[in-house]
Amino acid sequence: MTGFFKALISSFAVMVVLALGTFAQGADLGAKHWQLTYLNGKAVGNTKAYMEIDPPAGRFNGNAGCNRMFGSVKVDGRSVTFSGVGMTRMACIDSNVMKVEADFAKALEQATRYRVNGDELSIYAGDKRTIRLRATESDGSAAEGVKLEDKKWVLQSIRGTSVGESGKLAFINFDAKKGSAGGNTSCNVFGGNYAAKGNLITFTQTISTMRACIEDERMNIERAFLDALQKTDRFEIKDGLLSLYKGEELLLTLKGETK
Repeated sequence: MTGFFKALISSFAVMVVLALGTFAQGADLGAKHWQLTYLNGKAVGNTKAYMEIDPPAGRFNGNAGCNRMFGSVKVDGRSVTFSGVGMTRMACIDSNVMKVEADFAKALEQATRYRVNGDELSIYAGDKRTIRLRATESDGSAAEGVKLEDKKWVLQSIRGTSVGESGKLAFINFDAKKGSAGGNTSCNVFGGNYAAKGNLITFTQTISTMRACIEDERMNIERAFLDALQKTDRFEIKDGLLSLYKGEELLLTLKGETK
């Protein structure tokens, strides 16, 4: 009987270790702000490019140097694959920035394994180290403590396309106590209700005034803006920006300003 229980306890211990190993997959990747330092063996210099990886959720997001990026990640031991890499579509004037962005995205798609050494993350394609990143203090919304109701959120882009100066007349203010959200569509005043829990959000019962703006693109911006709000199901606040999504699709980007 004693031998039986020893074997049983030993088997249970092995199962616990295996379970903990599975639970901890990619634990050294998560909860860190990884700033890009080297790409294909060359230092990238001063860049906005970074990544934040959430292995349990199977997602990553960040900035490729010019545009915000996002996608799926799968970690198995030291093996890693990035898929569905998507980005907003803002054009940056500096051609070097755009090249770093394209090469960064391509290197992620070719990644096969990774290694963490202290505060340095190396990502490989086979035996070749293609990406090096360094852990830095995150400047995201969690560190800043920014909430929806803290800022006046001014429209910057719709589906990754800049709205220009006339479009930046559009904004949203949130009132958490009333559960209301309203502002301007760039043409008309609008208002309605919203409900947020965690990073999930929905807008309902949105109405607006009926003024016609025929002098520029503001009517088109208004239609796209209100349509995006109705489709929104989650949000993210990071780097002073409020991003509204439908699933993984970026619908609206708004910049936080003092109310």
